Amino acid sequence: MNRLKACEKCLLMSASFLLWEVAVAQGTTAQYHGQVDFFLGTSADLEARASNGCRSCCSILGSQNHAEIQKMHGEVYGLSAHFRLKQPLLSMAWGNIDGNNEDPAQRRAQFIKMRLDTLLSTNPALAKSITGRGRPYDLDGYNLSLIRRWIDQCDKCHQSTCSARLKESSLAKAKLSLIDVEDLCIVTPNEPVRYAALSYVWGNDVLPMATKANITFLRLPGAFLKGGYLELPATIHDAVRVCANIGIRYLWVDSMCIVQDDLEHKMGQIKAMSSIFANAYLTIVALTSESAHSGLPRVSQGNSGSDLSPFIHLPCQTLIKASQGAHGLAPVFHAGTPWNKRAWTLQETVLSKRLLCLGSLATWACGGAHWTEDLEVLSETESYPAAPDERLKLSIPEWPDISRYSELASAYASRRLTMPEDTLHAFEGVVAPMSQFLPRGFLFGLPEFLFDIGLLWQHRRRGARPRSGVDWAGKKHEFPSWSWISHHGFHLQNFWQADYLYPRPDLTISPLVKWKKQNKVTEEWRDVENSYHTVRKQHFEDAEAATHKGWTKHTDEHGLIYYQSSFYSHIRPVPKFSYPIPTHQHLENVQTAASYHSHLRFEGHLARVRFQFRGTAKERDASNEKLLHEALVPEMEIVSTADAAWAGRVRLNMQPGSKLPEDEEEHEVIAISRAKITVNAAKDHSLTTEASDRDEIRHGEAWYHFVNVLWIGRTDDGKVYRKALGRIWLEAWEKMTVEQVSLLLT
Repeated sequence: MNRLKACEKCLLMSASFLLWEVAVAQGTTAQYHGQVDFFLGTSADLEARASNGCRSCCSILGSQNHAEIQKMHGEVYGLSAHFRLKQPLLSMAWGNIDGNNEDPAQRRAQFIKMRLDTLLSTNPALAKSITGRGRPYDLDGYNLSLIRRWIDQCDKCHQSTCSARLKESSLAKAKLSLIDVEDLCIVTPNEPVRYAALSYVWGNDVLPMATKANITFLRLPGAFLKGGYLELPATIHDAVRVCANIGIRYLWVDSMCIVQDDLEHKMGQIKAMSSIFANAYLTIVALTSESAHSGLPRVSQGNSGSDLSPFIHLPCQTLIKASQGAHGLAPVFHAGTPWNKRAWTLQETVLSKRLLCLGSLATWACGGAHWTEDLEVLSETESYPAAPDERLKLSIPEWPDISRYSELASAYASRRLTMPEDTLHAFEGVVAPMSQFLPRGFLFGLPEFLFDIGLLWQHRRRGARPRSGVDWAGKKHEFPSWSWISHHGFHLQNFWQADYLYPRPDLTISPLVKWKKQNKVTEEWRDVENSYHTVRKQHFEDAEAATHKGWTKHTDEHGLIYYQSSFYSHIRPVPKFSYPIPTHQHLENVQTAASYHSHLRFEGHLARVRFQFRGTAKERDASNEKLLHEALVPEMEIVSTADAAWAGRVRLNMQPGSKLPEDEEEHEVIAISRAKITVNAAKDHSLTTEASDRDEIRHGEAWYHFVNVLWIGRTDDGKVYRKALGRIWLEAWEKMTVEQVSLLLT
C-alpha cells in the first residue's frame, strides 16, 4: 500500500512488524532479533501526533471506544503493541498497569489488567502460511461470492464429515413445508430437496406466522413479495435474500413453515425438530439479531452502525481487528446475545451439519473446517487439514461416545438460561440418536446404562449455581441436584469414561447402590438401568460368551481382543469396543425424563465426616474474605470423626455469601460407587489429586481404591440433596462407622 504520513513511533513499529510478518511466513522467527514490544505513548500522545498529521495514530484512535477505557483507567492511559507468533500477529494493549507504565515488557506481562485488541496481518507473504492471512471486507455487505466458495469447498473436500445423512431411524421425521426463495411462497416438496434452516430469536414483538386461516394464501406464488399477502419480518426476509444469493432455493423457518394454530401439525413438527436441522444442507444463524424484526447485519441493516473501524492503517500495512475467526468458535457460542441465551439455539447448532453465522462478520463452521470472512486460510481453497488448534463445531453423537457426550454436557452447562426445562428438552433432542444405543436412554441428562459414572461430575474455577437461583434446602425443585443439567457453570469436570470402549480407560467403577426412579403417572418405583457392570462382568467372566448379533470379534497387533458393531459401520473410523453392549432400541421406545419424578431412592451407606481446609489459617481467612463477593471451589481434606485421620478429598462448590465449613463441623456423605485406578494414572488425573501428595496413596499399593461419595444436605420436606462430590480412600472407609439408610435424593 502507499505509505501514509506517520510519526516516528508508528514508522518504527510498522517497519519492525513487516520483518516479523515475513519471519512468521517463512518459519524463521527464531532468527528474528528485532524488537517485539513497543510502547506507543499515552492516549494524549496519540491525539497530539494525530493532530500533527500521523494517519496511523488517527487510525489507531478511531478503532477504540475511549469512553469505556477511561471508565477503568482514567482520562489518560497508555497504549502498547506486541508481536505474536500466529494470527492474530499483533496485540494492542490499552490501559495503565502497576509499575512502569511505559515498559512494554511489563505491560505484556499484565495484559489481564488492560483492554486487549488482537489484529490480523494482511501481508501477502502469509497467503500460503498455515497461520492464515487477514482479509479486508466490505462493511456494508457480506462477501456472498466467498460464501459460495465455502459451500463448493465443503461439498468437494468434506464428504466424510459433512455430506452423510443420518440413519433413518436416528431421529423422528415429519413432512416439511419450506419457503421457496424464488417463487416467494410456501411449498411442500414430495421429494427431498436441499434446503437451509434459520436459527434466530423471535423476540417480544408480534410476529406474523402461518395459521390455518392463511396457509392456503401463503402457498400462492409471490405471497411474500413486498405488498403481497404477508410481508416477512426483516430477519426472515434477509435470510431469504441470502439463500437466493448463495444458490439455495428453499428455506425452513419455524414461524412460516409450521402452522402455529394446528396443534397436531405443530407437535409433529416439534418432535421432528432435530431431524429438520440435522437434514438441512446448512443452518443460517442470525447471531446478533435481537428479534425476527431486527434483520441481519450487512443485509437490510447495512453497516452494523458502529462508528469504530475494524481496520488500522499503519505505514507499511493494513491490520484488521480480529473476530471470532481467529480464536475458534468460543466467542460465537459465548457472546452475550439473545440468540446465545436460548437452549434451542445450541441444539440447532449441534444438530446442523454446516453453520453460516451472520453477525458483524460471516463465519462458517462444519465438521471439516472453520472459516471466517476476515481470515484467509489454506483450507478454503485446498484439500488442507484444519489447523490442529482449530475448534470445529460440536456435532451429533451417533454412537455411545462418552467423550462427545461430555463435550455436549459442558456446552449446555455453560449456557445462561432461565428455565432448566429448556436445557433438558434441548439436550434430549441433541442426544436422541445416542440414546438409542444406551438402554433406557437418559434420565435428566445422565445416561441410565452408565448411571454410576454419570453421577461423577463437579465444577471447577467459579463453580456452579442452581439454574433456579436457589438451592435445594428449602424449596421444592422440578429438577434434581444430582444432575449437572440443573446447574449453570463454565467448567464442568467429570469422571465420565466408558470401560466398554477400546482400549479400556485406567479407571474402573463398580456399583454400591441399586438406584430407583418413580414414574409420575403410576407412582411405581422402577430400577434405574445402570447395568454397565453386569454386562462387563458377564463378558470378562465368560471367555466363551457368544458374540451378540451385529457384532464382530477382532484381535489387534498386540493380541488384544476388541469388537465392532454393524450399527456403527457408517462412522469413520469405525468405533472399537472392549466388549459388546446391548443392541439398538427404537427411538419411540426411549422414555424421557418427563416420565419420572426428579428424586431417586437411595438405599446404601451413610457416614459422618469432617472437612479440613488445605492451607494455613491466614489462607483460610483470605478464602472466606473472597467468598463475600465471589464463588470458590476449594478442595478440602475429608477426615475421620473418630481419630481425625486423613480419609479423602472433596471439592466444594461455594457461592458468594457462604463460608467455608469449620474443622469441627460434622457432615453427612453417602457412598454411591467404588472405584480403582493405578496410582501412576491417578497422579496424572485432575480428579485424583491426592495420589500426588498423600503418602498413604503414592507410597502404598500399585492400585488406588476409593469410594465415591456425595456430601448431602437435608431439605425441609425430609429429602436429601447433593452438595458436592468427594472420594474416600477405601481403607479409611472400611474403618468408619457407617449406617444403612434409605433416602430420597432430590
